Amino acid sequence: RCENLVSVTIPDSVTEIGNCAFMSCQSLKSITIPKSVTKIGGSLFRHCTALENISVEEGNPVYHSDGNCIIETATKTLVFGCKTSAIPDDGSVTKIGDDAFFFSSVESIVIPDTVTEIGNLAFAKCENLTEVSLGSSVEIIEESAFLSTALTHVVFPASIREIRDGAFSGCTALKYITFSDNAPDLEKIEFYAFRRCAIE
Repeated sequence: RCENLVSVTIPDSVTEIGNCAFMSCQSLKSITIPKSVTKIGGSLFRHCTALENISVEEGNPVYHSDGNCIIETATKTLVFGCKTSAIPDDGSVTKIGDDAFFFSSVESIVIPDTVTEIGNLAFAKCENLTEVSLGSSVEIIEESAFLSTALTHVVFPASIREIRDGAFSGCTALKYITFSDNAPDLEKIEFYAFRRCAIE
């Protein structure tokens, strides 16, 4: 934990970044991942609430960056985002990965139509997140994906199939949820999906 760390450029000699490597670096604003890094652990930027510029050096064989997002190229998974992220809508992202925005300062997010799944804890504890636009292809919202955010209204697309355990638990400002009249594929809303919400 380096409370005064503001900017990081990782040297080319590094090939792997471990779990929680920058967790709680609350002054960190900018980081560049070199092309030599081919493995990144989980929860890399958890509690990095000031982070606003993340990039991957061109030529990296596993990851690339776009819109202040780190994307695993082959799987089309957005693995990390930050408060200024704009998720690409060009088909390069089909899943928001586990913990991708955990405890970031993002205030609103647009999930593009290319995304089909939102992972575990993807936006959990984003206490400033008041708006989310779910794209027309989202099928699965994993466990605790939006745990304890500040959302007030969520509109689910007709494509939604599963809202898993605790997906919106603790969203105490969430008063309204809207499902499409044409949502033939909705299969399950699991336990505590909307626990401690203010739905009217």
